[in-house]
Amino acid sequence: MWYWIVMAVLVIGCIALLSGTFFSIKKNKAEEAAKRAEARKKKRKKPADAEEAQQPGDRRKRADGRPQSSQGAENGRQQYAQARREEARRAQAEQRKEQKKRRQWKVILEDLDSWTKYSFIFYSNIRIGMSTAEIDEIVYRFTTEHGGIPAPLNYQGFPKSVCTSLNNEICHGIPDENIMIQDGDIINVDVSTILNGYFSDASRMFKMGNVSERAERLVRVTEECVQRGLAAAKPWGHLGDIADAINTHAQANGYSVVEEIGGHGIGLEFHEDPFVSYVTPKGSEMLLVPGMMFTIEPMINEGSPDFFVDEDNDWTVYTIDDGLSAQIEYMVLVKEDGVEVLTK
Repeated sequence: MWYWIVMAVLVIGCIALLSGTFFSIKKNKAEEAAKRAEARKKKRKKPADAEEAQQPGDRRKRADGRPQSSQGAENGRQQYAQARREEARRAQAEQRKEQKKRRQWKVILEDLDSWTKYSFIFYSNIRIGMSTAEIDEIVYRFTTEHGGIPAPLNYQGFPKSVCTSLNNEICHGIPDENIMIQDGDIINVDVSTILNGYFSDASRMFKMGNVSERAERLVRVTEECVQRGLAAAKPWGHLGDIADAINTHAQANGYSVVEEIGGHGIGLEFHEDPFVSYVTPKGSEMLLVPGMMFTIEPMINEGSPDFFVDEDNDWTVYTIDDGLSAQIEYMVLVKEDGVEVLTK
């Protein structure tokens, strides 16, 4: 009897011991699980200072649940798109500005072309027996009555509105009431006009009455030189191409080209860069870029290319050997598809 009582007590004690151990282990596991859950919760709930310190490449999550790198990439895309829009707006603004400029230039150039053509109406009034001062009066009156300004007048002290150069005068002849046009003379009339703030420049040769064969030939070859220079002027060519065409033809006919006086850029100023020489080799000098404006105005001498300047007026240029000289001047515009003569 006692045996069975003892065995029952032992069994009950073992069961109690095992139950306590089981529940203790379970409790410990529950506590550990709770701790891990708390840790994960704290990890997800990131403090504000940690958010600020987070770097663009950090893969930890933001409050919105998206990875930091995805947020940065989105910001980058938005900034890039904004930059492209700004660039497009600037490009459109520049394009509109350029179109407006081209329209203005077109109007101005048309005006300059028209005024220069009208200026040469004076030539129908040039006659034997008139003074060169009368030519100056016609130019001044016509130009000012039509809203223009004679560009030479008071330019660096030049006293008249036009240049009139006779026979052995290469250029910059000053009109004078005592200089009379005579039968057999050749004369260059150089008309330059300011209109709406822009400059034009052109000159032509006139043969008065019965000119000599030598004078006739010089004027004809000068015209040919200018035409050859115009034919050689091409966009993306060089100024030297024009010079070579002119100088080659002049020399082939026994003439010389003045070296130290040449053409020039023109537009907002009377004389701008570049200086246009007519004795430089082909392929040299400045590139002819669309939009450039300059003059083609070779001075062709019958003899030596050398000259001297009048000591009294400090303007008129004479041939050194008293030979004849001729000049024709065109103002040209380089375009994408060729060269346009603005002062025909």
